[in-house]
Amino acid sequence: MTTDEALKLALEALELEDMACRYEKEPTPEHIAKAITAIKQARSAPVQEPVAWRRYEGEEHMTTVGTGNVTLIKENEDGSAIYQFNFPPEAIEALTRLGILTAIQAGIDEAKRLHPDYNPETDGT
Repeated sequence: MTTDEALKLALEALELEDMACRYEKEPTPEHIAKAITAIKQARSAPVQEPVAWRRYEGEEHMTTVGTGNVTLIKENEDGSAIYQFNFPPEAIEALTRLGILTAIQAGIDEAKRLHPDYNPETDGT
């Protein structure tokens, strides 16, 4: 049985108890109400997407170096979103290198545009 299935069963049992209390015109005990709310919140929480980082070791062999999680924190009205990224050290190192190399390449491309002989029509980028 998965965690979600267990939570569903527990929620059903607690909601039956809640309905019985209402049928008897008694207030639902606070601990049952809190448990129902907690289970509903847990079941509606965003699911973390696993992200695998792999290293190629030859033509057809890959080794998973580590995994990370990407969690949606908030979706904004303008269509943007806030995410939380949890990566292993190897992934952070790789992303940092990629960022630095991308910044260097952007600097080189911009420097080409400053050269007196630069012609945007013949530029190959």
